[in-house]
Amino acid sequence: MKKVLMVGYWGGFNVGDEGFLEIVLPRLKHKAHITVASKNPENTTKNFHVRSVKAEPLTLVRELVRSDIVLEGPGGLFQDATSFKSLFYYFLAPFLGKLFGKKVYLYGIGIGPINRSISERLTVKAFRMADGKYVRDAYSYQWLQSRGVCCDLAADVVFTVAGEQYFGYKPVFDSVLYIPSHKWENLDVDQVDGNMVIFFPGKDLPMTAAAGGTFIDGLELGVLEIISLFKQYKGAVVGRLHAGILATIAGLPFIAIPYDVKLTEYARELAAALGLPEDALLAKNITEAKAKLAALLKDPEKISDKLVHFSIDEKAKAEKMMSVIEKAVE
Repeated sequence: MKKVLMVGYWGGFNVGDEGFLEIVLPRLKHKAHITVASKNPENTTKNFHVRSVKAEPLTLVRELVRSDIVLEGPGGLFQDATSFKSLFYYFLAPFLGKLFGKKVYLYGIGIGPINRSISERLTVKAFRMADGKYVRDAYSYQWLQSRGVCCDLAADVVFTVAGEQYFGYKPVFDSVLYIPSHKWENLDVDQVDGNMVIFFPGKDLPMTAAAGGTFIDGLELGVLEIISLFKQYKGAVVGRLHAGILATIAGLPFIAIPYDVKLTEYARELAAALGLPEDALLAKNITEAKAKLAALLKDPEKISDKLVHFSIDEKAKAEKMMSVIEKAVE
């Protein structure tokens, strides 16, 4: 079997990225010898029963030499809002991979925000070098196309768990669920009037104290468990991209208070698919989000069905991408 190095933002930090491993690893582990580059390799090995190494440049070089294939993604890896160092690390994997003569696939990638010209150049170079390149959203696709880079428009890997079983709007609780972002810290968090699910505990946990509500650590749940939880509520206010994606799969009407371009663009793309105004699913604060959600919940069954239909359409695109990745590692 081929030796495959998986590069992404892993180590037990947030629900979205850990969810990628939860979904992708079972599809690849029986086809190839997998190694995962992780910020916390002990955590990754314990949780996913896979060989894991430290995500650092020197270790990356060593593992690239011994690997046949490099899989980078999924996730919003090419952004420099966190730091330029982060983007440069994710540039190194495809750059060194091709330098060592390896097959390189960038898949399920989201791009942005990118604020530095050097970050833009490195991102473009990484995608031009890759043997396979799949982005997860229209914004990333258009970003690359406008810079002369051809790629395939797929969908977020998490959509592969979507399905018809999620049709039907039957909430158990007459209350709203909140999935905050640490960017809410200067907002009207005193208006939070329901339970919280924390997707990124290392950053978002302080919001629970500020809001004074009870919370669930999302990292203690699997992706399917989160979807089941979401279906019990009448609506949600989300501050994390994958909270919005999982709400879509669950058919849970939601409003987003975005922290960066990826959640903003997703909410706009989804609004268009639902036949709503561009910013219908976006709010600047919790008070506005609750008002917009109330309007959305005037016909919740219709909205819920449209959300599930959208997620099934996205699943087809994500599955097409994953079939290419699975074939590549065989």
